[in-house]
Amino acid sequence: MATSEDEITINDSSYECSYKYTKSSLSKLSKEKPNEFRIMKKEKTMSNCWSIFGQPARKNEQGTYVIIEGFVSCSKCLKTYAYNSNTGTKTLNAHSCVKQFISNLNSQEENENILSLNNTNNSTISTPSSTSTMAIYSPLNRMGLISRKNLSDKEITKIKDLSAFWLCEALRPFSIMDDIGLRRLVQECINIGAKYGCIDVDMVLRHRSVISNHIKQLATTSRQMLTSDFIEPLSVQALTIIPDLWSDKYNHISFLGATTTYVDATFNFRCFDLFCREYQELNKQSENILTALKKNLMDFNIHNLSSVNLCSDRGSNFVKCFKQFRPIHCYAHRINNILARTFFKSDQSKKSKQFSSSLLALKDESSESSASEGELECHESDDESIPSMKIKKTKKVNTSFTTNNTNYRKINHMQLKLVDIPIEAQALIEQISKAKKLVKYIKKANLNQESRDSAGSTLKQCTQVRWLSLFNTLISIVNSYSQIKTVLTRKGQAVRMTGINKADLMEIVRLLIPFKTILTAVQYGTGPSLHMALLSTLQLRQVLSSADNLYDFYKTYYNQHDQSNEVDGGLSTTKALDTDDDDDNYFEGAGIKFFRLRLLSLLNSMFDIDIRHYASVFLHPKYHTLKYCTKEEIRLTHKFVRDEIKAMNHLSLPALPEAVVQPPKKTQRQLFEQFTYDNTFDFPEQHDDDDGEPSANYFNNRTADEVTQYMCLVGKVNKNKDNENPLPWWFEHKSKLPKLSLLARRLFSIPATSASVERQFSSAGLVYTERRNRLNTGQLDNVLLVRAMQHAKINEVK
Repeated sequence: MATSEDEITINDSSYECSYKYTKSSLSKLSKEKPNEFRIMKKEKTMSNCWSIFGQPARKNEQGTYVIIEGFVSCSKCLKTYAYNSNTGTKTLNAHSCVKQFISNLNSQEENENILSLNNTNNSTISTPSSTSTMAIYSPLNRMGLISRKNLSDKEITKIKDLSAFWLCEALRPFSIMDDIGLRRLVQECINIGAKYGCIDVDMVLRHRSVISNHIKQLATTSRQMLTSDFIEPLSVQALTIIPDLWSDKYNHISFLGATTTYVDATFNFRCFDLFCREYQELNKQSENILTALKKNLMDFNIHNLSSVNLCSDRGSNFVKCFKQFRPIHCYAHRINNILARTFFKSDQSKKSKQFSSSLLALKDESSESSASEGELECHESDDESIPSMKIKKTKKVNTSFTTNNTNYRKINHMQLKLVDIPIEAQALIEQISKAKKLVKYIKKANLNQESRDSAGSTLKQCTQVRWLSLFNTLISIVNSYSQIKTVLTRKGQAVRMTGINKADLMEIVRLLIPFKTILTAVQYGTGPSLHMALLSTLQLRQVLSSADNLYDFYKTYYNQHDQSNEVDGGLSTTKALDTDDDDDNYFEGAGIKFFRLRLLSLLNSMFDIDIRHYASVFLHPKYHTLKYCTKEEIRLTHKFVRDEIKAMNHLSLPALPEAVVQPPKKTQRQLFEQFTYDNTFDFPEQHDDDDGEPSANYFNNRTADEVTQYMCLVGKVNKNKDNENPLPWWFEHKSKLPKLSLLARRLFSIPATSASVERQFSSAGLVYTERRNRLNTGQLDNVLLVRAMQHAKINEVK
């Protein structure tokens, strides 16, 4: 437990007494008693600072070194910092020994990659031969420096003065000095100076109007390139448009934005920002949105929305607008609505007298969100919806992952009010409200720094529009519970912790962990994700079906993702949730049980899965058996796929190039491992003229349809079992399954969520700031497009 800003008490059975350490005392002890204290190397790290820093440890009476938690020390100068899993490495990377290490590493890598000036191409980035972390990420190495010279102290001081004056006069952020774009520009100026000698800067750097016009030209060229790239995917409907509306918070101008995802002829998944343009129609009715979208898509030679796939949120205007085009609705938005209804967000909007806040919204906290998030809240109907392509349901619902508790199953959760829920559940809602008020006070009183100095973490505020922002709020409190209590006691505000129970908050976090993990996975933006919607739903049904399943999910999946740094936000839950509770002693409280079963009920009643979700899972070699789906669902999926293939008979299939596709590296994601092919494959049912088991010349039998061929082929040859991306498999077998591979391209071009367009709005919010709110709206569109194209080029280089 922390007893002061730097002080941590260590209780170890190896010693007869407890020790109190501070940063200064540990540094002193490490220098004075090198035989007793040692710096232990931290394992499984990526940041450069861990090449220098380690965890201090002390030798106990048995001669074993015991790590002193809460601190890290420099192995060079032995300076010690307070540190835990939530602190971050910014301070450590700014340490002088780390900077010297990076400088030396830069010198070594640059010498290995010296390029002659005449061979330097200013339009490309040279890739260093070394595979070390610094060689890959250092801007200097990526630019291929010609030589390295040591400047005089006077010259260094001059550069530092000019940099400081610029940052202070123009009020620029310090981080701009590390910007790779600035360093590329400066390096090119140095190269030009080396070629022509000392020349006037005005002959090199152009006026802002010149650069502005050049951005327009680059954007025009980019649109032409994209238009050309879209021709082939459009011809086979392997391109998806993701539209949405956004307003900036300064001028309150409405924008219509759209991104695109498509699978090209070589089965590579692509994603680009198409446009973010001012919405100039009279209102936001469905017919006007459709008119505006068609008008903007004409710049990319897309004249018929029937030739593309559509993915959008479930806003009433978009639902009506795209009804005739069979859109896929955003999975993450729907999950967000389920969570909002679970924790009675609607009751908060009615200003319930019993509780002052709901789970996912605090109106006075919404100002904390970014400009881009101001329009991201989806105003969707919670009524039971009709999906774009509804799969027929039998009278008996798929109950593979349902609970046996009949009392809870009798509750109509769609109509249930906050005042009617059990007292234990009401107590949890009240704790959540108090927790959010606590975080608000901590931020306003500027006490976060004191919490961090006591080896705590920064408290995260809950916002109205961010999916599952409550998770970050609660886990930040759990991780710093004792530190917060100490700080508030010192300030005479300990009463603010009254009614906030750490164990209860941990239970709520455990309940939200599956949703946090699922949404992180399903918003995967660099590869196919449509199949994840069905797998995520099945996974959630299983996890929520019992308290044991929920606890097992935490123990297995989330710890694995947390340790591999796959959970966004940088919050470590392993430390916070690794309690002394034994698995056999785990007990689920009545309040948590109510919310778990309420989530399960709403998940089944508010979400209908589109038939294309089933088809995408079926066409994924890793999950093709459709585990845990009913026989009727599997039958309808096979029928849909066969019907789609028959509809392709009038198409002339394009000749696909025989290019080599490099499969992506294997990832650590094992979230859907239970749905994979498990060597229990039975040959599929025979279809049409098929009879008997497949023979040696099976694939030469023209009477066997492609669906049956695919099931046998993937059952025998499943080389991509561990590959989350199905596209390399389909590229490899496109000649055997030409029409089915075309359908796979169509389905896997559709994302499961509309996260890409919201990321575009996030970027727009960073451009349209308080200082730049007079930027021409057309130029905003140009900037975002050029940025997207540049990012695509950099990713290809990597």
